[in-house]
Order: sequence, then structure tokens, then C-alpha cells
Amino acid sequence: MQHETSFERKIRKADETKDRILAEIDAMPLPAHSKPVQRGPRDGDVEAATPIREGDGEEPPAPKLIPVDLSDLSIATPPRYVLEPVIPRGHVTLLGGHGGTGKSTAGLIAFAHVACGKPLWGLPAVQGKCLFVSLEDSGSLCRWRLRRIVDAYRLDMRTVMENLRIVDGSESDAALAFEHADHGVRRLMPTNSMQELRELSKGCSMVVIDNASDGYDANENDRRMVRSFFRLLAQIARDLDLAVVLLAHIDKSAARLGSGGNTYSGSTAWHNSARSRLALIETDRGIELRHEKNNLGKKIGPISLTRDPHGVLVLAHAAEEPSTEADTKEADAQAVLSAIRAAISAGADVPTARTGPANTAQVLRTFPELPKELRSNPGKDRFWDAIARLHREGLIKRETYTDRHRNQRERWVLPTGCVRSLIPPIPPLRTNARTGVRVSPQGMSELSGTNETNETDAEPEDGTL
Repeated sequence: MQHETSFERKIRKADETKDRILAEIDAMPLPAHSKPVQRGPRDGDVEAATPIREGDGEEPPAPKLIPVDLSDLSIATPPRYVLEPVIPRGHVTLLGGHGGTGKSTAGLIAFAHVACGKPLWGLPAVQGKCLFVSLEDSGSLCRWRLRRIVDAYRLDMRTVMENLRIVDGSESDAALAFEHADHGVRRLMPTNSMQELRELSKGCSMVVIDNASDGYDANENDRRMVRSFFRLLAQIARDLDLAVVLLAHIDKSAARLGSGGNTYSGSTAWHNSARSRLALIETDRGIELRHEKNNLGKKIGPISLTRDPHGVLVLAHAAEEPSTEADTKEADAQAVLSAIRAAISAGADVPTARTGPANTAQVLRTFPELPKELRSNPGKDRFWDAIARLHREGLIKRETYTDRHRNQRERWVLPTGCVRSLIPPIPPLRTNARTGVRVSPQGMSELSGTNETNETDAEPEDGTL
């Protein structure tokens, strides 16, 4: 008998261990909801377990691609909406926004207007029963918000109560779907809450789900999982002929640096799977509702919103905002010029730098003359546009100076003798001296009888008015 080396003995024991583990796995009972799997050959390379596809038995698989009847295109049905053209029936609409922008309130506002059949922000609504599924906020908070909305929009409370229903899933794990791994095969599984949602939605025209982070218990970056979640919701929308509105958060970078149209968090499947997508965006003037996607028709323009004293989103009053873009730019330039004047009067140097710890914006934002909207990150473009306009029109100029450390710096100054201003100037003091020296009232009376005077307008040397 040939002697077995230590290396060969290790190989043999490894093979025996592998065979024993595979035998134990085969002997384990499968979960009731899972399907049997077929395994590849075990001698040589071990292949991963592959699920038996539907129809691998004796019966042929059901077709997945269904032909569309094109015999009579004249009876093609156009899309229908509960809130035209932003919330279509039979599809899933995604409403995104950063935390605190008012997604839940906006969902309840649309929800209440559809229940009453009353137009919302100029968009026609089709009356129908509605269901609001709150997975994030308590039912009592939803009641309070709804009462404020009814008062703000003067909706008929009886009609609202008859056509609305709110269900609270915030106190339990009421996720609608979760990720399940079965012998290495990952899939998205609907929960009992999804079945409850289907039953509660019967007879409704619109269902609002607040929100995706609580209803979707899986990886938001997994495109296949996200697509499966949308299919589950879209199936309910199609089967019951209703509109599903899913509220969702946006990611931190989009909230901080601007979304650029990407008002959702996670995989692009969130964008691709929704037929209509809305976004609540905070701007330097307030909040805008933007229609960023519509696969069924034309998108609408942004809707400017503001909050009433109770925090309800309402249309921004036209009189509260500049009527034209030119008015806005002029108002911005006036405000920035006032802030520069205040800084120079206080003895501060206003640097011309755009970046770094000591730049124009950083210095001026410490003065109350600069409006709040020009200090925030969304208003920085307006601020620098105002600086460029003031410099272009000669109302401010660059000046090189030496600081206390003997370093050459550059700052903004007001040109001496500058008489042009965006702000109406204060009338200058009148003088009757050839050199511009102020004359006392007595001297004025003495000169009042002479015909030769030299009236000049005295200005401060720093150029302020």
C-alpha cells in the first residue's frame, strides 16, 4: 500500500467534510413558501444553486410577453388622472423631497382636494374616495394636519370625512415588502401589510403611502429590488384602477448642494419606475413644486408655494415677490450695495475673493443689510450676480491695499465722487464757499443779497451718500 503524504491526507479530509456538509444541507427541510432547487455536479467545480424556473416541470411555462391588440387604434384609451396632469390613475407617482419640506402635508393636501373634487393650485381634480397610509407619522398628527388643511383651503369638512380614510402603521413594523434570501437567491417578498393595503384600497381613486423608507424594507440601491417594489404597487394601481402616490426622501447631497433633477435617494430605478415624478424643492424664495417627469404627457411648470401661519403649504402670493426677473436683480443689487456701505462705514475691509474663509459673502453676511435669502446657499448665485452688476456699472471698484502684516490684499470700495446709485440718494447739504467749506447760517444770510455764488455739493470723501 502506497504511503499517504500529509498533503494528500488533508485533501481527502477536505473532500469528506465537503460531502458531509452537502449531505446535511440536502437533508434539511425547505421552507413552506420556497421552491426546490437543482444543484450542479459536485465533482470538480461546485456551481452555485440555481432555482427551478416556472414551467420547468411537465407543463409549459405561462407566456411572459403578452401581444397587444392593434386591430382598432381609434378606441385607444387616453391616460386618466385624479389630479391632472400630475397624478395619473393606474400608475405610481413619486413625490420626493428633503425632510421638513412638507411632503406629508403636500400628500394630504392633494388627498383632501381629490376627496372634494376641488381644483388644487390650478390643477383640476376628479372627486373620489382616498386612502392615506401613514407609516412614518402618528395618526393623531395626520388628523391635526388634515384639520389645518381643511381650514386653510376652506374645504367642506363633511365631504372630506365621507371620502377620506387614514390608516396608521407607524407604531409597528408595517413594511409592505422585504428582501428575502432563499438558498442564495434574493427576491423581494410582499408582506401581510401589502395584502391589507390591497384590501383597503378597493373602491378608492387615490392611495398615498407615506413613505418609501418605511414601506420598502430592502436595499434602496438595488435596482432589481426597487423595480420589483414598484411592480407590486403598480399591480394594485392597475387592478383597482386607482392612483398610487409614494412619498420618498432625497439624499443628503441633493438636499445640500441642489438636486439637479435627481430628487430621489438610491438607485435610478426609483426614477425610471415612476410614470410621474414630483419634487418639493426649497429655494431662496420659498418652496417650489416641480414636475420632473411625466411619461404620459407634458410636464407643468414650477408652482411656487409658501407656508401659512400654521405651516400649511399654500400658493405664494404674487404681490410678495418681484414681478419680473429684472426687478429681482435690481432689488438684489440694492441690498448688496447697502451691505457694502454698512461694512465700509463700520471700518471693515470687504475682500474681493470669491472663495476661502475671508471672501465677499462671508464678510457681508455678518451685516443685517444683506437679506437672508442672499446669505443662504441657494441664493449664492444671485449674490455674485449682484456683485458683478455693481462692479460693471461702476458702483463699486477694486482697490489694492497693504494689511497690518504687510501683505498685498484687494478689497471692494465705493468710488469717490460716484453720484450714480441704485438707491435714491439723500439730498446733499448746500454750501456757498469756493472751497466747499460749509458756511454758517449767519454767513448764508450775509451772502443772500449777492448775485455771485459758488454752490457746490459736498460729499464725504469715502463716496457714501
